Amino acid sequence: MQFRDTNWVEYPALPMSAVWRNVVEYFQTEKQSTFCPILDADRYPIGLISLQQYQHLISSPIGRAINPDKSVMELMHGDFVSALLSETPEHTFARMTDTAHLLNSGLLLTDEDGHYVGGLNARDVFACLNQVHARVLASLQAQIAEREEIERQVRTLSDSDPLTALLNRRAFVREVTKLAQDKREFVCAVVDLDRFKPLNDRYGHSIGDRVLVEIASRLQSNAICCLPARLGGDVFAFVAFFHSSEKALPFVEEIHDAITGSISTLAGEVAVGASIGLATFPNDGDTQGKLLHAADKAMMRGKASGGGVRRFDRKLDQFGMESEGFDVAVARAVRRKQFKPALQPIIDLASGAVVGHEVLARWPESGFEVDPPPIQFIPVIERLGMMDHFFISLLQQAATLKVSAPHVLAFNVSPSQLSNTRFSNVLLSELNNLHLAGDRLELEVTEHLLFRNIERSREVLSQLCANGVSLALDDFGTGYSALSLLEELPFSKVKLDKSLLNKGGTQTTLPKELSASIQMCNALGLTSCTEGVEHAFQADLLKAHGCDQAQGYFFGRPALYDPGAPRSANREAG
Repeated sequence: MQFRDTNWVEYPALPMSAVWRNVVEYFQTEKQSTFCPILDADRYPIGLISLQQYQHLISSPIGRAINPDKSVMELMHGDFVSALLSETPEHTFARMTDTAHLLNSGLLLTDEDGHYVGGLNARDVFACLNQVHARVLASLQAQIAEREEIERQVRTLSDSDPLTALLNRRAFVREVTKLAQDKREFVCAVVDLDRFKPLNDRYGHSIGDRVLVEIASRLQSNAICCLPARLGGDVFAFVAFFHSSEKALPFVEEIHDAITGSISTLAGEVAVGASIGLATFPNDGDTQGKLLHAADKAMMRGKASGGGVRRFDRKLDQFGMESEGFDVAVARAVRRKQFKPALQPIIDLASGAVVGHEVLARWPESGFEVDPPPIQFIPVIERLGMMDHFFISLLQQAATLKVSAPHVLAFNVSPSQLSNTRFSNVLLSELNNLHLAGDRLELEVTEHLLFRNIERSREVLSQLCANGVSLALDDFGTGYSALSLLEELPFSKVKLDKSLLNKGGTQTTLPKELSASIQMCNALGLTSCTEGVEHAFQADLLKAHGCDQAQGYFFGRPALYDPGAPRSANREAG
């Protein structure tokens, strides 16, 4: 809407040669006007006399005595407000810090050449302001409603798994944390399906989803299975209220038999195996993290030996979080730079070109019977306060990868690094030593780490981003996904968790949550990168829906990169 669409009036004006008598005649004649405009010889407005000012002058004995001898040039105010007739009220009022004088006098209107054409009296200015405020309020309400709807869609991911309706990882961790805080004795079970991926590859995702839904139903139907959850992919968990895993063992074995029984699908009868690890609170772990780690260790031992149910055993599960020997070995490996970077390519979907690599840590030749995975050694490095040394060592090795711009190296950031400004100084100093531009580095940060100390995280990351380092919000869709973070921190990319790719899509459609997340990234001007791509049809669908980047086994598995090896030996990494 423009001012020409409002209740403006072609009020007459007085020339600069007018005198007091003309002002009196003006207000006696123009009873609806709240101002008397004064124009120069070319009809440009040079001032005004407001109705309020005029009434004050005639109400004062002194004013009545001296004003008849004055000209309008002596009576007028030059601090009037004018606007183009073609201008919008929103634009005019937005550039004003105070509208009080408009509500006392009015607004002068001019044509494109600046010549006076009329104006809005004080009452109509007030009405116009109300209309502007109403439109602004309606716009804000629409934006709030849109934001709330997006937040609502994201919150549906926060507690329940869309496919199975079980708790998701975030909700399960929260509930186990509450049980631990209440000092209740209970057993935590982690379930990993065996032979699920081959079944999924052979029969397709629809059959795989049918299997996952049926297993979820069997867990829910068992009386001792409390807080059943799907932690992601083909991994489940639940709680059983027993004083020890030994007492829970026969009941959990019955659950194992139930979930590994045959399942009727459109492809016929199918079956999967399962490995279940048990750990007891507080004996096997006195915190939520330690307890889940212990159950996971027992599960992996069972998986390595053919499946079944295993109870956590400190002697057998040698990489337990309390193992002093393991801590010593990890500390020594950090000092000797024995941890190596494994690089997984990040693909630009539009061109199919490699635009970067995610740098993942591996511990080859660890000296243990089985090389520990990151989930076992990284928490120890964090606890020992050696994350900066570990991070810089991987950066120094990965930085020797000979690639051309705009290839980036993406690293995950730990809790201790986000809470210490020393990390940003150390990293910037090392980038300078390596002659590595800041835009070659991308830091991946998960939401639950940021929420620990958002102010300190902003301080650390803003300093790095100011020096060209880019910032990616990692694991989006795993249950946190607070949109406020995208406004509070200088993110340039959102990494969509692989779980979003497995939420009910087909070979011709993407899951709705993933499609909505990609649209959100596009609307916010953020690069979207989907993780866990394993099939060509997934890559094609992501490209068709406007996803910018992707990574996963379809494009390449993480491969060890050895800076000292011949280039041919590193071909898989680059």
